[in-house]
Amino acid sequence: MKTTIVGFGDSLTYGYGVASKYTHMKRLQDALPEKYPNVEWKVINSGENGDTTMDALSRLNRDVIYYNPDIVIILFGSNDSSFEEYQYNMPALFRKNMEKIVYEIKNHQTGSTLNGGYTLPILMTPPPVEELGFFAYTDNERIQKYGGIVKEVAEKYGCPLFDFYNYVMEKTGGDYEDCLQFDGVHLRNKGYDLIYECTLEGLCALLDENGILKDVSMKEKTLERLNKSGVEYELYEHTPVYTIEEMEKLGLPHSDCIAKNLFLRNQNGKEHYLVSMEKNKTADLKELSWILGAKNLSFASEERLKKYLGLEKGSVSPLGVLNNDDSSVKIIFDEDLAAKEFVGIHPNENTATVFMKFEDLEELIRNHGNSVQIIKL
Repeated sequence: MKTTIVGFGDSLTYGYGVASKYTHMKRLQDALPEKYPNVEWKVINSGENGDTTMDALSRLNRDVIYYNPDIVIILFGSNDSSFEEYQYNMPALFRKNMEKIVYEIKNHQTGSTLNGGYTLPILMTPPPVEELGFFAYTDNERIQKYGGIVKEVAEKYGCPLFDFYNYVMEKTGGDYEDCLQFDGVHLRNKGYDLIYECTLEGLCALLDENGILKDVSMKEKTLERLNKSGVEYELYEHTPVYTIEEMEKLGLPHSDCIAKNLFLRNQNGKEHYLVSMEKNKTADLKELSWILGAKNLSFASEERLKKYLGLEKGSVSPLGVLNNDDSSVKIIFDEDLAAKEFVGIHPNENTATVFMKFEDLEELIRNHGNSVQIIKL
């Protein structure tokens, strides 16, 4: 088994001001084969001094995708938050750039068996700085603001997060100045000890005992997203079900709140809709086409279901939007379903059902960026 890791970042990834042997990427290349000898490791340092996310986008294909990586560790924000006119990117632009970077990496098909055949992006928050007052970078309030955006992007796209900022604060007790070079921004050898430890610990948590990326189920990923979002729900695990009739035989509580879900496309296949209604209702696609102003709605193929929602047949759910990275799928709810106390849906696998309040589900979908429309069916 071969695993390729790319470190994609600015001078903190590159290793400005220190010998290359001290950088966390070089130390990962040395440590991983020793720790997991059954894996053929390739670790590539694609850090670039002075880079912002704008620069990163311009070299994404050349310095990341070209290597067909299984894992990409992304660390930006220190330069984007700088007061330097040639580097500063407003928070909104930084977010947009980070989302574009993550989207492109996350949707790169590797041909490997790891992570379902797609590259796994890992996001890191930039470290604290020494607030010297005369350098353009040294403002922790700004660093934390941009780090907060990194966290939000990681949550939106379901990516692992290595919170290096808080790791430094916890390991040093807030006394981290001797981890930084004279400019208060770049890391000394001691700082690279910390970023190496943070990265290695984070990676090991994602690997099994043989060094292979753990195969996390879609259900586990979805429940983790719900937990991180603070959504309250009831979970019932069961045998795989494919129809409403099979669902009813399970004898679940709140059975009148179980939703029937349809994944539809318009005639030219450029628009997609997930329609969620009461379990006993049927959808007149001609009438629905007229209501939504969508020409000739029809059922989308299993290939489209996988491409746009990351789901398999039998697992269609409004929670599939969590896999819809470009937020293009439109969510349509039946007003009678929306009026119920709970909504029962699969957590993106048909081996379980979660019941949650409709308003929590709607808020989760809107926060992800997908449109929501409630209509009478």
